[in-house]
Amino acid sequence: MARSSQLVGDEEIQGSVNETQYNGISVDPRTATASELNGWISEKINEYREGAEVGEELWYTYCNDFEDWDKETFKKSGTNKLRNLRDILYSKGVYTAKNNKSIASHLINLLELETLGAWPDDVELPIALLAQKIKEGTRRMDENTEKVTEINAELVRVAEVQKQYIASMTLRRLF
Repeated sequence: MARSSQLVGDEEIQGSVNETQYNGISVDPRTATASELNGWISEKINEYREGAEVGEELWYTYCNDFEDWDKETFKKSGTNKLRNLRDILYSKGVYTAKNNKSIASHLINLLELETLGAWPDDVELPIALLAQKIKEGTRRMDENTEKVTEINAELVRVAEVQKQYIASMTLRRLF
């Protein structure tokens, strides 16, 4: 089994790839108790809530955090924990449908996606995703404003050169 390491606090903890780090202890999702799994989910919910990641970036993090989980592992966890996990993902821009399928099924579907799909047109975007889009739009506007300012400065310089040229041509005609 491949080995990986994870920094927890100031200590590096070694664990196998399919083990989850929970409170500094390796937890194998296949053999963990419901309590250990719920603890891991709670830890991830808190990280996602406090973190700046939204949308596709958060989805990548989720996929890495839960890559070795299967439907049965999710089902071992309580429905409330799964609902909270789904809801934090949803509120931070990772679309998960809310229908009659089990929450575990939706969470597994997210893990199986090749790319994160777009939000359906009939579903309102969460505030976190809107804030990210506004921030990106503002950044682009700032970049465009800088470009327009540079172009305007160049036009002013060209106009000054033209004025000087016309003035020198006028003086030559006079003499």
